[in-house]
Order: sequence, then C-alpha cells, then structure tokens
Amino acid sequence: MSSRMSATHLARHLSEVLDAVEHHGQSFTIERHGKPIARIEAARTSSLRDWTEHLRRRPPVDEEFEHRVLEARASMSPELGGP
Repeated sequence: MSSRMSATHLARHLSEVLDAVEHHGQSFTIERHGKPIARIEAARTSSLRDWTEHLRRRPPVDEEFEHRVLEARASMSPELGGP
C-alpha cells in the first residue's frame, strides 16, 4: 500500500523516504495542493533468475511450424535473399 505525503514533506525528508523505499519496500504517492503528482517506489530490476523463470513459463515451440520455416528457408534461392 502506498502512503501519501506532500511535496514539501518529501523535500524535507528525502533521505528518510528513500531509506523506507530501499530497506522496507514502502511506496509513496506525492501530492501537491492535495492532488497526486508522482509516485516513489523501488526500482524494478531483472535478474538472471527472473529471465529463467520467464523462459520456463513461455509456451513451447511449435516444432512442426519451426520445421516448415526451416524447410522454406532452405529452399529459397540466394537471389531471393535466402541463406
């Protein structure tokens, strides 16, 4: 859940706010004149583990389609831009 704070409060307490984001995973909605103008939250980073998980969850390759594409590429003449 995001806490709300004024831009003035953020300016006066920036270091503490960044510590809360970095070390405690907090997020903040910054308001000016009572209206939300920005959001501060932890940056999202991708790790090798994230990519591995992404690849594991994707649908399997359609082997028949792959075979047909490779066959078609092999049959193309060099003039048509084939291999």
